[in-house]
Amino acid sequence: MNARLLNGLALRGGIVLSTSGDDFCTYKDLGYYGTGIVEGPSHRNCRTLSPWQPEYRALGTYTIPKIDVQVAGTMTSRPGPQKVATYQFLASEIQQTLGRLPSGAAGPTSTTAINLFENNEEFYPHITIVDLRVGKILRIGKMRANVMLDVFNSLNASTGQTYNATYSRTNPELWGTPTLILPARFARVGVQVDF
Repeated sequence: MNARLLNGLALRGGIVLSTSGDDFCTYKDLGYYGTGIVEGPSHRNCRTLSPWQPEYRALGTYTIPKIDVQVAGTMTSRPGPQKVATYQFLASEIQQTLGRLPSGAAGPTSTTAINLFENNEEFYPHITIVDLRVGKILRIGKMRANVMLDVFNSLNASTGQTYNATYSRTNPELWGTPTLILPARFARVGVQVDF
């Protein structure tokens, strides 16, 4: 969407729907294994298509007449990362279900990392950022200067960007805690001179 309205108001926006993934279930049925395709009869996670997820973008600009003040705002919102909970299972635990130690296990106390979620099963919240700009236009002879104040992450969102993917029985509360959040709100002053 792109709209130019009265008094210099301009709006732009859009939505992107996307999905991605891989499907190697047929290869497993035919007995083909290799890089990224685990050998064995299990079909767990052999089809890893993500659900359709929206990404939003919007931009608005306006110049206030008579006082020559420009205001603008941008908004982006993208899907959060998929949830992963990696647990280290003892070979002896796997043996209870499998009837034998897993392949490559050095002994009953060796571990195998397994994601408790299916691939693309659940996702963390959307990451939404709103940035604002206010600028004052100054005219000095033939020169034109624009004094600007930019405020990034103006809503001071602290949405997680990456999360702790390790799950343990001793400290289960640590799983899913953010390891990286959006940078805090900050402002920048700038001057653009045209002559």
